Amino acid sequence: MVKFPGCRQVCVKGGAEVLVPFPKFQFQLAITEFDSAITQHPDAAGAYFGRGLVKYKNRDVNGAVSDLNKAKELGFEFTSDVLESLN
Repeated sequence: MVKFPGCRQVCVKGGAEVLVPFPKFQFQLAITEFDSAITQHPDAAGAYFGRGLVKYKNRDVNGAVSDLNKAKELGFEFTSDVLESLN
C-alpha cells in the first residue's frame, strides 16, 4: 500500500485497507496525493477508492462515481453503505 503523510489506514469490507486522507476540508491536497499514487501505481484500487470518497465529500459526484467504478473494476469490494456513511 502506498502511504502518504497526513493519511491513516483503515480496514474496510473484506479486510482491504484504504487511506483516509488529511484533516477535514483539505480535499484538493488529498486528491493531489491520490493522483500521485495512481500515476505511480495505476492498478492501486484503494487509491481510486480513496480519491472517489474525497471527490464525493467535495460534491464531485460524477468524479466520485468514475473513481469508485474503477476501484471496483480493479477488484476493490465495497457496498453502497460506504457512501451513505459519508453523509
